Amino acid sequence: MRSSDINTAGIEEAPENVDFSEGDKVDILIYKFTDLGATVIINDEYFGLVYENDIYKEITVGDRMKGYIKKN
Repeated sequence: MRSSDINTAGIEEAPENVDFSEGDKVDILIYKFTDLGATVIINDEYFGLVYENDIYKEITVGDRMKGYIKKN
C-alpha cells in the first residue's frame, strides 16, 4: 500500500482542540514515513507523529494498530 491509496479527506492536520490526554489508547493507521518517524492518522480523525525511537517493530504504510498518546 502507498500513502496515496489512503483517503485523507477530513483528517485534521493541526486541530485546535483535541480530546486526548497523555496515556490515552488510540487506533493508528500508518500513513507515511519521514525523517522523524512515521506520520499516522489517529482514530481516523487527526494526523500525528510517532517518533522513530518510539517504533519498536517493523511497520509499513497501511498498517493499523493500537497506540498511546505520548504528548498532545
